[in-house]
Amino acid sequence: MLKLGIIGTSWISHEFITAAHQTGHYHLQAVYSRKMKTAQEFCEPYGAISCYTDFIDFLDSELDVIYIASPNSLHFAQAKLAILAKKHVIIEKPAVTTPSEWKELVKLANEHQVYLFEAARNYQEEAFQVVKNFLSNQEILGANFTFDGIAAHAGGEPHLGRSALDAVELMNVGCNYLREHIIDAARIHYAYSDPGGTAPNVVQSHAVIKYEVRAPKVSQVQELFTRVVDVARGAALMTGTKMKYEITMAFSDYVPNRTLGAVVDQCMRELGAPEWTEPDYRLAAEFLRTYPRTTMVGIREKLGYYFEPEELDADPGKALDRTHPSLQPQGSTA
Repeated sequence: MLKLGIIGTSWISHEFITAAHQTGHYHLQAVYSRKMKTAQEFCEPYGAISCYTDFIDFLDSELDVIYIASPNSLHFAQAKLAILAKKHVIIEKPAVTTPSEWKELVKLANEHQVYLFEAARNYQEEAFQVVKNFLSNQEILGANFTFDGIAAHAGGEPHLGRSALDAVELMNVGCNYLREHIIDAARIHYAYSDPGGTAPNVVQSHAVIKYEVRAPKVSQVQELFTRVVDVARGAALMTGTKMKYEITMAFSDYVPNRTLGAVVDQCMRELGAPEWTEPDYRLAAEFLRTYPRTTMVGIREKLGYYFEPEELDADPGKALDRTHPSLQPQGSTA
């Protein structure tokens, strides 16, 4: 049984202790805090635990492993002293603030033959797979395609005109035929942002259309966008107009910021969830009734990752149980 010492008395330390005890390999032995009252209140759920306000006395106690969950700026100094005291160290994320600090800690751990870990959750949990699936097909490139031609009277001298609107429509036709020859997960969207005017008896000399393409990977989006640009060039060539485009948006692959995510998670836990009233539920129900059936099907599918069908059918006017086991953190931060 490993004797465990804790530095830091926030909620995350309680989570770590619970998970550590569940393994059957750790026993909470001591807690360090700058204030004795804070340490004693923290230890109340665990029985007779040694409390320290002197850091050196804490390190000199009979400990095998020290878990550090103090403010981030203290991690490096506290971990260094713990390693020099020949204690195994687990540091809450982020372990340190610079690569050089981490290299120094690793070097000291090797020299003193102790283990050094950064506490990290298991990011292969089902919840993260749900997020990954939800964010698939979210790599996007968007651009405005502008066509310029020659204006003319459509009734009197249409042969003198070069229609930018015709170019836009031919681009749409070309992209619609393109859809058969792209991967299933890719998407092409468009919307007219400037058709050039409202008079049908005028050959429009200017038109703008907005396109967005999306696919699971950035490389696939780039390749598809190049093909869309080629279609636009072809449309301009067929109509004797000029085309230019401007990229207006881009979303890259989902890359989670785990450090920021941990901070947000801690803040949300400290603030707690809002308490809804009956009028709130009634208003939410009114909103739900305005959604089309397809939207409600999509919402139900996403909730299906966490709740059984009978739970979803129980009472659509009430909030689902926020304490549901599937919505709780899985495992520990160790």
